[in-house]
Order: sequence, then structure tokens, then C-alpha cells
Amino acid sequence: MIDAWSHFFLQSDVEEVFASPKGWSLNQKPLTLSTLSIASLNVNGLTTPKKRGIILQKLRKENIQLALLQETHLNDQEHEKLKKLGFRNTYYSSYKQGRKRGVAILFSNKTNFETDKVIKGKDGQYIIVKGRMGDAVLTIVNVYAPPESDKQFFKSLFNVIAVEAEGILICGGDFNVSLNFEKTTTFEIISLEVD
Repeated sequence: MIDAWSHFFLQSDVEEVFASPKGWSLNQKPLTLSTLSIASLNVNGLTTPKKRGIILQKLRKENIQLALLQETHLNDQEHEKLKKLGFRNTYYSSYKQGRKRGVAILFSNKTNFETDKVIKGKDGQYIIVKGRMGDAVLTIVNVYAPPESDKQFFKSLFNVIAVEAEGILICGGDFNVSLNFEKTTTFEIISLEVD
């Protein structure tokens, strides 16, 4: 399990992203924000200390400065433990009715991020953190949309993002939607209008 995860992690999720006045680029020198290593991972539960340790150690080893974790399956008290494991700037939204869902945004201790505002979605489905890194204003969104999420969930989420987003927007997560409808057996096209 960990070997397959490690391979996916190294091949798919780690990118060096640069910001510029014209937006994000993968081939440009940084102008307004230093190089930021970002990973977005559906961890499918961090309930055991062993799995927490393996994943957090991998994030540190790969020099990930910003991690977006979905399906943490942790309560508030367990999310707080992540702060003691190399990610003191940890923000989370927990599911209140059991070990399901849950999202977390983790900044490595090496990252100088100053928080201005935290918005938690209900039921551990999303978290939005607004703040500053140097002179750059950032809005970071981490989403876990369970498979049963409906049009109203996405409409509500997009409305919150439209109202709250400032500066550079970093949005990641597990939306549980197909990006290629032709490769799914059943699909429904949903049109969303942001109010």
C-alpha cells in the first residue's frame, strides 16, 4: 500500500509552482512568491500513529511546504497532533459524527505564513485559509466532496470561494468528479451559476 502511494505521490502530486503578475506558471522564475512545493493527497484516514508518521515523514522528506490532505478521518483533538509533527501551522475541518471525511491544510515549519482568516465548512468537507507569505496575499482552499455530494454543495462552495478569495488562489482536493465524462459509464452535466 505505501509503495503504490509513494509512487503516485512522487509521480503525480508534487509540483514546483511559481507566481507572477500574470498568474501561475511552471516554467517561470518566481516574481512575487518564492518557490512553493505543494502536495494534495487523499490519505484515506490518518487514524493510526504509524500511517500519520509515514505520510508526514514523506512530506518532510520531499520538502513539501504546503500540504492539502483529504479524508483525514480525524477529530479536532487528533488534528491538533499534526502540529507537533513538523507542521505547526495546521488548519483543519473535522467531521463531527465519526471517522469520516476531514480536511487539513499543513504548512511546514520552514514556511513563513501569517493567517488572517480561517473558514471551515460543515462536516469536514472544506477549509479555506487566507493569509500572507511575505508580500503575497494567499487564499488556500482544500476540498473533500464525498461521492454523494450534490449540485447544492458545489454551488455553495463556489459562492464562498467567490466572496472570500483574495490574492493568489490555491485550490486543491478530492472533488469526486470525473474530468473526462467520456470515460465514465454514467454522467450528468450540471450547470452551476455562481450567485
